[in-house]
Amino acid sequence: MGLETDRPEDFVTRLQPLCQRAADSLRQLGWRVVFAESCTAGLVSAALGSIPGISEYLCGSAVTYRDQTKHDWLGVRQEPLVNPGPVSQQVVQLMAQGVLDSTAEANVALAVTGHLGPGAPSQLDGLIHLGVACQNQPADDAASDFTATRLCRLESSQRLLRQQEAAHEVLATLIDVMDIFDHWKRIREGELEKSRFSWDHHFLREQPVGQDDATTTPQFLFPGSFDPRHEGHLEIAQYVKSTFGADVEYELSLENVDKPALKFSETLDRLFQFIGGNPIWLTQSASFEEKSRLFPEATFVVGADTIIRVADPKYYQDEQSHRQAIETVVAAGCRFLVFGRQLDSDESRAAGFYQLEDLVLPVELKEICRQVPAAAFRADISSTDLRARREEK
Repeated sequence: MGLETDRPEDFVTRLQPLCQRAADSLRQLGWRVVFAESCTAGLVSAALGSIPGISEYLCGSAVTYRDQTKHDWLGVRQEPLVNPGPVSQQVVQLMAQGVLDSTAEANVALAVTGHLGPGAPSQLDGLIHLGVACQNQPADDAASDFTATRLCRLESSQRLLRQQEAAHEVLATLIDVMDIFDHWKRIREGELEKSRFSWDHHFLREQPVGQDDATTTPQFLFPGSFDPRHEGHLEIAQYVKSTFGADVEYELSLENVDKPALKFSETLDRLFQFIGGNPIWLTQSASFEEKSRLFPEATFVVGADTIIRVADPKYYQDEQSHRQAIETVVAAGCRFLVFGRQLDSDESRAAGFYQLEDLVLPVELKEICRQVPAAAFRADISSTDLRARREEK
């Protein structure tokens, strides 16, 4: 971030471009924001409040530095303040939701809590949690409240510089939220076919791609729902990198052949998982026929379960549309890199680990598939299992 001073007035001055971008985005969307600040002690709202005319969009900030104030002002329950403690995902979610609930005119709330030191436990030293809560989003079919969170390890070692860095992260996150909403809305409404998002450290850099834009297709594209993203995804990307010398980029589609369309809340939560990682594309392409049109010449990184769905006639209107879909993928020059997966039993197979060679596929499809042998790579972790464990808690 290049923080060079410990004087708050200089920091606010240098933060003007970021604050101006946040103000412009608030104005364009017609949103109002409210903050709940713990470790930043009001610095976020002070910086944003320096922008002329911001009173139309900045509702205010609840500076809740102590735990009791978090409870009294924001309604944060005493139990999570004790365990897991004030610097935690659970507490920052409650802070964001609490300040939003008490600010009827706000569309979005951001909260921050963290340990700036000195004397913080080593595992929490320089760690901040950021929470986002939204309500009444236009164009979102489900307008119910939701929260999303981020975790950030600060780079600075001095307390005041950490406080300034944390304030920067809150404002950057606010801009991220609004940028992602703008692209989510435009893709859903058909104004954009795809957008490529990447984060330089923590701050979003987005590359919107219009329908007539000839942006280069990534060599390897890993589609998924990423609910959640897990170590298996990272290990697959590392395998591709080490084997083929190319970085994997990811794709998240708002539409899915097996699941409901993604709401903004879900989209935000899943994209936040890629902060500091490889780029991810946001699309509305539910099928590989559609993906191949958007990403010609790409090699899709998939599991055996995905290839089974590509070959399953139940996902197509009839045999002709099934055959045509595969022909479209072939004509686009796309291919599949297929990783083995542990699959449940069904009417056509027993439970077990399946590789490409174990599957019965149309010849035209199998010809554009390449197997990753289990001897070279195998990871049995799955998002389905992780979701089940999460729901049990």
